[in-house]
Amino acid sequence: MNSKVFVLILCVLFSLSAIESELLDHDETQALIDQFRNYPLNINRATRSDIYQLPYISETAAELIFMRIEEKGEINSLDELVADGILGREEAEALENCVIFSDGQKYIRAGIYDLRFTRRIEKSRAYADSVYLGNRSRFSHKLMVTGGNVSVNALFEKDPGEVHYSDNMKGNLVFTGGLHRIIVGNFSPNSVTGMLQKEGFVMDQYSFSGSKSFHDFLKPSVSTNDYSGYNGAGLYYTFGGARITAYGGVKEISASLNENEEIVSVNLYALTRTLTEIERYHNASHEIFGAGVEGQYLGIRYAAGITEENFDKKLDPAADLREGTAGELSLQKSAGLWKFRADAASDLDRFNMKLNAQLRSKDITTGFFYGYIQKDKFCLSTPGLFMGSGEEEHVYGMKFRIRLNPKLIAISENLLFTSILDGNSTPGGKNSVKLSVSFKNIMIEPSFSYKFSETADKYFLLTREEQYQSGLKVKYENKTVTSSTYITYTDNGNGSNGYLLGSNITSNTGNVKIRIGGDIYFTKEGTTVYSALADIGRFASLTSFSGAGSRSYLMMMYISKRFEIGAGISRTASEDSETVGSGYDLINSDAVHDIEVNFKLNF
Repeated sequence: MNSKVFVLILCVLFSLSAIESELLDHDETQALIDQFRNYPLNINRATRSDIYQLPYISETAAELIFMRIEEKGEINSLDELVADGILGREEAEALENCVIFSDGQKYIRAGIYDLRFTRRIEKSRAYADSVYLGNRSRFSHKLMVTGGNVSVNALFEKDPGEVHYSDNMKGNLVFTGGLHRIIVGNFSPNSVTGMLQKEGFVMDQYSFSGSKSFHDFLKPSVSTNDYSGYNGAGLYYTFGGARITAYGGVKEISASLNENEEIVSVNLYALTRTLTEIERYHNASHEIFGAGVEGQYLGIRYAAGITEENFDKKLDPAADLREGTAGELSLQKSAGLWKFRADAASDLDRFNMKLNAQLRSKDITTGFFYGYIQKDKFCLSTPGLFMGSGEEEHVYGMKFRIRLNPKLIAISENLLFTSILDGNSTPGGKNSVKLSVSFKNIMIEPSFSYKFSETADKYFLLTREEQYQSGLKVKYENKTVTSSTYITYTDNGNGSNGYLLGSNITSNTGNVKIRIGGDIYFTKEGTTVYSALADIGRFASLTSFSGAGSRSYLMMMYISKRFEIGAGISRTASEDSETVGSGYDLINSDAVHDIEVNFKLNF
């Protein structure tokens, strides 16, 4: 059957809604699940921000869970959220070992071995011409053993074309007690203000919220991302309502160098599949040392940290990367219905800050914020990018959530910013609105956003960029079946736009799980559209498309208490073969097939 006809039939037959999921790929999602398995979240003590960090939890779901706990009291099982129509069964299944319900509850003590095998059936020119050194399959082995207060985690992974596992081989040993945690091996530092980043900071929708528990300056990390995680040691110790943290580590990175062996930029993900790549990648190292303190004094919650970063090679003066000392401070205070928070970060040269105020009543939550950003001066944490493009920015915004009734919630976010580059001031902004309507077994979520930015060159010629995004998600769910449909449209305002229509159905009967679905997409001028369902692993996650074509997929899995085994296959067809791969990866076919096998053993 023609793939487009197959997908269209699915879209007509299945009533629809997207699984509530972060825009994360399979590996990021699995790494997040593994992290919460080791250190579950007490969902009854969590803020919206805490809940929103869980995998497969949308912004709307985080709001609903938080309100449900505040209004009806603590929950004892995720089944209660499924019964209330807040979570789907698949989301609850994914989060089963990621949350706890009381501080006294024991964490899951278990051993887990996870194997993932993926392969594209069609052979690329790179393998046909023997350009890549290794085979074209991907293998990922994960091992987690937790017992008592000790946890051992390890990852061995080989990407297609790589010869061995040494490029991404990680592990750590974690000792956890009531007042302390010690990590030896791979860990990730975590910015308390969100502003220690290369491109400035992200003014996220929960920037006014702080956790009711301590912030973690560092977390155990065994991620599939080559760049993430440092090898070293870190610890925290809690005493008298305060916590101190210290850490130090180093990682090999893939850097682009100029003719003087100075770092121009850092690659976040780098395969070493050819002789040239092996010579270029992992050619620099990055050291980091840090310390932090957090606690509460006179009703004000505080967290402060200092970090020292160094590279083993010099930095090009024109590079967007910096090294040296950086500090950060966060203060938070609640007063009645109001909550105030102030964050500041500096590398002892430039200074960033953001101020937040939140007013919350039973049915309305309103947040106001202001941020002042000076870019290109901060390295720590993930390289998040805010919307502006200048050297300096002022950001103003307001976010509100209105619950019209228990089944109807409206969320809106409005941002305005001014970018300053070479003394020229240019504006930008973003406006978005999302509705969530639920009744019986159906949830409907329409959404719309508009953002714009203006830039001026040295001749004061103004360029305006705009983007419109709209979408509709509908989900139907009963005890054994979840069916979803979604449609999205993206328009960049310059003749570049894209459409995506997709559908999915998941059946859970006994120990057997089956997912089948597909997408039809069409984009112009390089626009990218995203499907949150087109994944053939155990849990659906993000897949991106550009060009014109379709994708259909089937996944089957058998799940028992002791082990899980599953397999999936997908077919992606493109009308333009040039959109399938590039360079050595180019495949002489308008359609490609990917297979995946997953096996997990609990012991």
